[in-house]
Amino acid sequence: MSASPIKVPDVVIGRLPQFVRILNQLKQILAINNNWSVLLLGVGRLGRAIFSYPGFTPDRFHIVAAADSNPTIIGQTIEGLVINDPNTMSTLVRDHSIDISIVAVPIQRTQSVIDELLEYGIKAILHYACITLHVPSEFRILTQYYRYNL
Repeated sequence: MSASPIKVPDVVIGRLPQFVRILNQLKQILAINNNWSVLLLGVGRLGRAIFSYPGFTPDRFHIVAAADSNPTIIGQTIEGLVINDPNTMSTLVRDHSIDISIVAVPIQRTQSVIDELLEYGIKAILHYACITLHVPSEFRILTQYYRYNL
């Protein structure tokens, strides 16, 4: 069953250049010299906008897997990737050699999702929740608050 295209609001698309700037900051933090496999967690409006933005994937960041807890989109194909159940995160990270995760989940789930990612060996996370996260000091995390970066 094929999903009908979902219109991403212009307000989200208008903020994507900020997203590219943040990815460049992340590259500096990680001293990137190679390609990085990315797991996208959360395929709602923001996640779909990230998928569809042409400036995101060409520059060494490649979304190789995506997951969302919404049962209506699990199994659907978006931008060539099958949307997985988040309960398969450890397998996705291992099978796709994922280095970085973009976390675009509801604020209530952000810390627990990041805690799981830490267990799976993710090297860095970019997230959008307006909360302070608790992570080990050696872990790289980049928080993006759209409200403050417009």
